[in-house]
Amino acid sequence: MRSIYNCFALIISTAIVWTYAQILASSGVYNHKSPQTQSSCRSNPIALISAAPWVYFPHPFLWGKPNFHLGEAVAMTATSLVAFTKSTGTFLAVARYGSATPIPPSILSPSVS
Repeated sequence: MRSIYNCFALIISTAIVWTYAQILASSGVYNHKSPQTQSSCRSNPIALISAAPWVYFPHPFLWGKPNFHLGEAVAMTATSLVAFTKSTGTFLAVARYGSATPIPPSILSPSVS
């Protein structure tokens, strides 16, 4: 029984919290609260879904024009190279410690390019 709780702890706790929220909403606990509190404690968002437009065209550059910073691009490139080197090294180390045959260069080189 304990292993079931370990495997499904998140699903079980979510179901318990949603049931509790539904009981509170159905009993009218939030009726005399501010609209902001009522909207944040909503357990039945069907009105939001039915009020949403069927087709929505997003506005380009909604948050302003895009910015490009060379320093951030260099940092992301360096991070990608580090992650690539680490994953390749891990792959080779696991093959070595697992007594597998060495990886031929023809297999490893396409992942490098």
